[in-house]
Amino acid sequence: CTLSVSALASDSARANLIRICGRPAMSTNETPAWFREALADVPVTHAMEYECGRVSYLRWGDRFDKGNKRALVLVHGTFAHAHWWDFIAPMFADEFVVIAIDLPGCGNSDHAAKYTEPWFANCIMAVLEDAGLRWSLDSKRPKPYLVGHSFGARVCMWAGSSHPDELGGVIALDAVVTIGKSLGRGPPISTQVRHTKTAAELVNRFRLRPPQRCDNAFLVRHIAEHGVRHVSGKGWTYKFDRRWLEKTPSIDRSRLIENCRARLAWIYGKRSSFYSHPEVAKHINSELARHHGTTARSLPDAAHHLFLDSPLETVEEIRQVLLEWDDSPSTVNSLSKL
Repeated sequence: CTLSVSALASDSARANLIRICGRPAMSTNETPAWFREALADVPVTHAMEYECGRVSYLRWGDRFDKGNKRALVLVHGTFAHAHWWDFIAPMFADEFVVIAIDLPGCGNSDHAAKYTEPWFANCIMAVLEDAGLRWSLDSKRPKPYLVGHSFGARVCMWAGSSHPDELGGVIALDAVVTIGKSLGRGPPISTQVRHTKTAAELVNRFRLRPPQRCDNAFLVRHIAEHGVRHVSGKGWTYKFDRRWLEKTPSIDRSRLIENCRARLAWIYGKRSSFYSHPEVAKHINSELARHHGTTARSLPDAAHHLFLDSPLETVEEIRQVLLEWDDSPSTVNSLSKL
């Protein structure tokens, strides 16, 4: 179900979207019409060479493109992959050329010896270059937008710090940030690579991280099915690099919002475990107001994986941000640093 950006500008339009597409099934493996229609828009798979080797990405929206469509880049979180966006990307494909990246160490991209968030940010810009979508002064396309979830949101903010003049804006989805000097990490994950005889064993074993309930079982199954691969002579295993966390050094992210010089919007899940303490949202809103002249948006029925919990509502919130940005200057609102 692909609608124009302006189609979600009102509450009545949102209700109409749900009426047309159907609400996601709750606690069932049944798939609603909107999901089936989104998957019918099959992306084109591309690959490029980066410092780690092969980097894979998916592309939608080339239909009716005359070389002037804006790019919308979708960046997944830790241990995830580009197919997390399969049911989100098509809803923007009429207005944008949509790119979903397999970050190095995830999905169908090669693993690296070491990972850092600034390095991933440079990878995003390299993908835009490879796709012919990177902005330049003589480009016919407007500056691209970046949308990142969790770890991917931080990567996008790093891109907004290092390449602000090349971006139209960054949308952070349930980003995990540092308050003060506290650098917490999630629960440990085994670095041992295990193999099973069938893909189904891994798919059924798949759990979201951080742990949370998700009523849309069909969405969780979809991303699980795309997260496994077969290794000749060994069996099936998950695609992500199990040593990802030990290869990614902890860094101080306490000034990440301040240092993001691109336009920044923030959407989080009210039930997210990362926002369970009221001081977190308070801190983020304070930083957003101080450095970007805005505040965060929230989805009341969503946890950390907000576009699995509330996919249509997440699409609506992203569209609302893009509508506001289309009506405002593309340059960052330069507020004085206090």
